[in-house]
Amino acid sequence: MSKILIFGGTTEGRRLSELLSDNQTEHTVCVATEYGSEMIADISCGKVLVGRLDAEQMADLIRREAPLVVVDATHPYAELVSENIRIAAEQTRTDLLRLLRGTGAGCVESFAPGGRIRLCSTHEECALLLKETGGNILLTCGSKELKKYCDHTDLTERLYVRVLPSTESIETAHLLGIGSGNIIAMQGPFTAGMNEAIFRQYKIKHLVTKDSGRAGGFEEKLAAAEKCGMSVYVIGRPGQEEGMDFDEVCQQIGARIGKKLATANKWHLTMAGAGMGYEQGMSAELLEQIEAADVIFGAARLLTALEDGCLGTKEHFATYRAVEILDRIEELASRKKSGRALVLYSGDTGFYSGLSGLQKEIRQRKKEQKNAGLYEKLTISVLPGISSVSYLAARTGISYDDAVLCSIHGRECPELAGMLRHHRKVFLLLSDAQDLRLLGEKLTGEELKDCRIMAGICLGSPNEMITELTPAECRDFTGTGICCCFVLNPHPQRLFLAPCLRDDVFIRDRVPMTKEEVREVAICKLKLTKDALVYDIGSGTGSIAIQIAMLSEELFVYAIEQKKEAAELIRKNCSKLERENVECIEGQAPEALKELKAPSHVMIGGSGGRLREILDALADKKKSETPIRVVITAVSLDTISLLETLIKEQVLRDAEMVSLQVGRMQQAGSHRLMKSDNQVWICSGEI
Repeated sequence: MSKILIFGGTTEGRRLSELLSDNQTEHTVCVATEYGSEMIADISCGKVLVGRLDAEQMADLIRREAPLVVVDATHPYAELVSENIRIAAEQTRTDLLRLLRGTGAGCVESFAPGGRIRLCSTHEECALLLKETGGNILLTCGSKELKKYCDHTDLTERLYVRVLPSTESIETAHLLGIGSGNIIAMQGPFTAGMNEAIFRQYKIKHLVTKDSGRAGGFEEKLAAAEKCGMSVYVIGRPGQEEGMDFDEVCQQIGARIGKKLATANKWHLTMAGAGMGYEQGMSAELLEQIEAADVIFGAARLLTALEDGCLGTKEHFATYRAVEILDRIEELASRKKSGRALVLYSGDTGFYSGLSGLQKEIRQRKKEQKNAGLYEKLTISVLPGISSVSYLAARTGISYDDAVLCSIHGRECPELAGMLRHHRKVFLLLSDAQDLRLLGEKLTGEELKDCRIMAGICLGSPNEMITELTPAECRDFTGTGICCCFVLNPHPQRLFLAPCLRDDVFIRDRVPMTKEEVREVAICKLKLTKDALVYDIGSGTGSIAIQIAMLSEELFVYAIEQKKEAAELIRKNCSKLERENVECIEGQAPEALKELKAPSHVMIGGSGGRLREILDALADKKKSETPIRVVITAVSLDTISLLETLIKEQVLRDAEMVSLQVGRMQQAGSHRLMKSDNQVWICSGEI
């Protein structure tokens, strides 16, 4: 049994269901289609029934549910459905309340003069009038009435139809000869801006609409049509209905269930990226959120840019600070039980916006149980926007998938100099043109005079400027406004990395392993770069290969080892330390190198007496003028002697040789003594 039975699927029916759920009142909502059920919010105190019913089936449903009252919240143009509900209620002797939707009569009266609006009593009459016109026609009356227009073949080719995004509606349009390119399947209601965009996109000259009232977006349709200079054909409502408005229906239900229906303290907060801050660059979803919002927050420049457009007369506050926003929402919630707040951030919410700060403040207030009634039921959604980096990339034709992204907008960035030196492409979010001038000074001071700067100033605005500058021109720039830029460095310096892993993190067994201090010195001598491709020949336990791999996820290491036991150990250590950028190659060098990609760096810890052959094979694999950096560790006098010969023969160029003796402190009884490891020679150079 449900206390209330609602026949609906309309905005009014959905609102009533939400209110009954807020007041813990059992109810059932009956809708015609699956799509209608999707539009009903989660019902915490009721259920949704789907299916088209005739009068007898409705009567059976009323008998089963035995409600205190039936509410007809169906569409004002659904005459047959309303009549069946009336008959079913009379048969079961159940009270019936008709929930009326307000008309758009006031909108029609205020529409611009000049004969551009026609009131039609039927769709047949409207179709005949349209036959006398030229230009594209947009029907917004739903798929049920479409056949009355498609019966006129001279109208069909000019028809565009806006229907619900349901399979049934789209199939109906196709069956009546409407092509896919002429079907706009979208869920309304729509803002005036959204309507205007559709009218202009499809070059619409004539709009056909029902008087769907404020809830159905009737005002927004007329406002957009007036702005576009279009003709509007309004299908009048069938007869004079008797019924009640939303508040009156709520009062009647409250009297029957013995309590006043009160709206729960339920606010929704949307955090949205506003792109460059101008309406034409915002998504349709964001424009709808602006239209639905009760209060809007954002930086002053964002609100100013919207004042002449979609912002209208809505309540708004020029702030983006988390504490101020939530304090204001709490104050509003104390006066209004439910509402929708919208916070606008420039660019994208995920790119240096205040989103994380606001989320953190909300979590803190929840933790402190501050205004718990509000925050326990506060729902949150996040909408992306066009970021400054994607906008500037599009306007300049520069990709940003390989760029380093950084912001110095109101924040310190001590690593900026290193970024500019070591990266080919850096995107910078700046505060204003002053930051652009400071950037010019830094580039000059860091001897980066060959850099190019692609700067964007006041992006998206009528004063937008995109210009290419040298560091000197940046330093002398005289413009004003919010800035961002790409810094393109044609000769970035290679960034070297440093290692650090203890011996005891590796599984060793009986396989020899290069000691920690030797590893660190040898790897430093290798002068690795971030995107290096490394050979570790004679890898042993894989300690050097793995330590190299942990320096950067972007580099890759081939660990070459001829002994099966050691190769298995390398794989175990890779698994233990989660190194997916190391591949163990079981085999002897140089043969094992044949199918591998050419390296940028090579570590040789064991050569099996074939050092010269290995170096010759590496020289053959070189595919560019860039040298291969090689580091060789040796403990035997034979290998040291060979290294000296290879250096003299210039097989290894720019070579250096160091001897490393490591002493370790050990406890011996009550004393601590230094015990020396074997002396190791480290030879480094280039091929």
